[in-house]
Amino acid sequence: MFTKSSFLKNKFRSLIFRIFNKLENNGNADFDSNGEKYFLNSLISQLSCAKKKGGLVAFDIGANVGDYSLMLTGILSKKNIDYEIHLFEPTESCFKTIQKKFNNNDNVHLNNFGASDQAGEATIFYDKEQSGLASLYQRNLDSYNLSMNQS
Repeated sequence: MFTKSSFLKNKFRSLIFRIFNKLENNGNADFDSNGEKYFLNSLISQLSCAKKKGGLVAFDIGANVGDYSLMLTGILSKKNIDYEIHLFEPTESCFKTIQKKFNNNDNVHLNNFGASDQAGEATIFYDKEQSGLASLYQRNLDSYNLSMNQS
């Protein structure tokens, strides 16, 4: 039986959950507002190796569509730091996207395979094409109304 008090309790619980996620920055993939861009700027400013000859070498494992590496190349270029970034992306759709993004950047090296400590093949699970949630594990994301039902 659904009562008025249980309805209010569920509404209140939902509100608290949304507030908690907002405070914790959960689900925020925007680099400018979630702190990642600030973190990278601060980290790169502190790295003495980035200022030395040869610059910085970075690896983007599971590059997806390359947004993180694009942000990183922008920061490094703005700070006039030499860099080399190696992107690893096994999915064909995402790899085509990063090829277009980094087509004219000789400092970015694209690898159309995953990185691992062992050779082999694996299944990648995702909810939609080019999903940032793609994973080697078929996670249960029912609570987010997402189904990792594609592979």
